[in-house]
Amino acid sequence: PGALQYGPYSEDASALVREGDKFWIGAGPSEGSDAGITVCDISLQDWRWYVPYYTRGLSSARLTCAIGDEKVTWLGTDNGLVRFDNESGQFSNYPNFTDFAITSVTALATDSAWVYVGTDNGMGYVSRFHESKHKKPRSKNTAKSETSSAPTDSANQSTPLPGKNRLQGWYIYCLKVIDNYLYVGTNRGVLRRLLGDYGDFTLVNTPKNMLSDDILDISQLGDTLLFATKSEIILIDSKTGQSTSLTELAHFGQWHIRKIAADSAHVWVATDAGLWMYRFSDGYKRLFTTGDGMISSDVRSLEIVGDYIWMATPKGVIRFLSNRSGRVD
Repeated sequence: PGALQYGPYSEDASALVREGDKFWIGAGPSEGSDAGITVCDISLQDWRWYVPYYTRGLSSARLTCAIGDEKVTWLGTDNGLVRFDNESGQFSNYPNFTDFAITSVTALATDSAWVYVGTDNGMGYVSRFHESKHKKPRSKNTAKSETSSAPTDSANQSTPLPGKNRLQGWYIYCLKVIDNYLYVGTNRGVLRRLLGDYGDFTLVNTPKNMLSDDILDISQLGDTLLFATKSEIILIDSKTGQSTSLTELAHFGQWHIRKIAADSAHVWVATDAGLWMYRFSDGYKRLFTTGDGMISSDVRSLEIVGDYIWMATPKGVIRFLSNRSGRVD
């Protein structure tokens, strides 16, 4: 900001989310009314900043999640759902997408027709095709769906989240589309449902009920599904059903896991105690903290881009070269 056209607008980063070839970086709770969202390309050559006070349609800079395509990016914030038109650069606020009052959007996922919206009090949805210039003009009744609690799509008039499947009263931590299923991580365990089926969610668990508590994030690596609880990572082989716990006993109950990501060699975990790494080849574990040169050990989110791990912290954004030659762990 100022004369220097480079870097995050707000030092305290609530989240860093990669969407396509861009990073969306939100402002954290310590930033005041001047907080802004930063958007930059992954090569760090193009930087843009959006401050809600000066930006129509943007209600909050405290970003929680993002998802989209080449035309539209959907943003979750602590004050509702926002749509960003990638072509025009315009924001649109979506205040009503559920049958109940919500404040914070916590997770987003899409299928061919809908954007599923996880909140701190259940789930909602909107049509992916709102305001699309490439669709036929809609009637006045259909156009009102932007502020309707039950938007409809011309291709499918059924409700994608009927009745109890809105999970009212549940805290939704994450939504992930994996192998044609919509997975939901909640404060009561894991649910899933076949995309396009619009039937009831079914519970996902292990014989030892390892997925019965808060499920903060879900990821996939090949045939393996990874589930993050507050203190450990649960791996489940989707073909055999075999489950394994990657538990760091030294930190169990003392750290809080936020996000997980996996590459072919490692699991990377964002925690409030640092960046945790697990190596598949030999089970080696390590926690990277300020003692290793990080500006903060409080890692709120992370993304893998090539050989780099990108992280959002209260003191700024970190880019960590994960496979630096000559590094001895």
